[in-house]
Amino acid sequence: MTQNASGANRILDSTGVDITDRLDGGRIAGLIEFQNTLVPDYRTRLNTLAKGIADGVNGVLAAGIDQNGNPPAQNLFAYNTTVGEATTIAVTSITTAQLAAAAPGDPGGNTNALNLADLQRSPIVGGLTPAQFYAEITAAVGDRLNAVKSDVDLQQNLLLQAQNLRAELSGVDISVEATKLLQLQKGFQAAGQVMSVLNSLNETVLGMLR
Repeated sequence: MTQNASGANRILDSTGVDITDRLDGGRIAGLIEFQNTLVPDYRTRLNTLAKGIADGVNGVLAAGIDQNGNPPAQNLFAYNTTVGEATTIAVTSITTAQLAAAAPGDPGGNTNALNLADLQRSPIVGGLTPAQFYAEITAAVGDRLNAVKSDVDLQQNLLLQAQNLRAELSGVDISVEATKLLQLQKGFQAAGQVMSVLNSLNETVLGMLR
């Protein structure tokens, strides 16, 4: 396994030829899909969620004033888009006194704080509320898990059917084979008795000729 310039994992044969697209099943193909498709997709969704929440909160606070009647000196949340919003989102060094809880012209009020609380019901993440967007992520994970489980069950059933078919075509029934062995044993015993009788007759004939 190797990585190309885009960061995707690829499978190369002994001559260096990329054979990733030829894998359509099995653990290796599943691992490649997990690393190249599923993880980046979920990471992108989580980054979108984190960025939407951070930008929403920062935007509301930026429109208000603190307890001294001043606009906020800095945002509440900061993140690094290069590394990833979901992994780097953090609270800045802003103090409680600097939080813009009031609306302009209403120092000491809590209008902007109420606006901040309303964000949980606002479509600030891809046209959805934060809870709805997060629910979509968890639903996607659940759907994928169910699909994988169903595929595993199907493959196990196919394997069981193949094993049963092989047993029907080439398997050995112990009871039947045991019966055949008993029949062969009786046949050998009968043949032995016939040979014994023939030997006795030969001895008798030879005795009469002497």
